Amino acid sequence: MQKQIAFMKKNQAAFIFSAYQFMNETGQKKRAIAQVPATINYQQALKNTIIWTSTVLIDLKKLKKRTSICLILRVKILLVGGNY
Repeated sequence: MQKQIAFMKKNQAAFIFSAYQFMNETGQKKRAIAQVPATINYQQALKNTIIWTSTVLIDLKKLKKRTSICLILRVKILLVGGNY
């Protein structure tokens, strides 16, 4: 998380996400790393489930109120209806 926060500050980003990899309860890697695009806009995010919500960091102070609400709702939708 420290690397993500540093990246967010360095790039003045309001919303970031990262690649991820699944593991079992003993820490054994289960699949290859899920690579994610370097950038994605809101419309692309609506059509794509590559963002794993546990990798998301949002700086709500940098987003407009309406955008913040849309992103929060999208993250909630992914949490409830994501591809687990």
